Amino acid sequence: MEAIFKDKVFNQAFEKAKFTKFVQSEMDSYEYSLKIFRDDDNTYDFAIETATQLGLEQGFERGIEEGIKEGIEKGIEKGIEKGIKRGIEQGIKNGKIEVARKLKDCEISIEVSMNTTGLAKDVIDKL
Repeated sequence: MEAIFKDKVFNQAFEKAKFTKFVQSEMDSYEYSLKIFRDDDNTYDFAIETATQLGLEQGFERGIEEGIKEGIEKGIEKGIEKGIKRGIEQGIKNGKIEVARKLKDCEISIEVSMNTTGLAKDVIDKL
């Protein structure tokens, strides 16, 4: 066969020409096998598309669940840290007030109480 006939287009044309020699039963058999091939191909494509969509949905749901779980854990952790910090600050403040109250009960001057506790005069006056 000459080189010009080895082109892809010519090969396809020669393949199709073979079908023109088929008798009706061969053509029916060929068309049936072609239908089965196309059905299988479409079934495969549908299965891939469905599986991909399902995988994406499941992955998205799992990601959300894990994100929420991680967010809750981090939120609890931050909340605990914040609570501890506030508790310490409140404890220090309460301790200063208690010291100022005891100094006042001992009739120690407000200036000494202010210097000792770091509290303002109006806070000590209210004790």
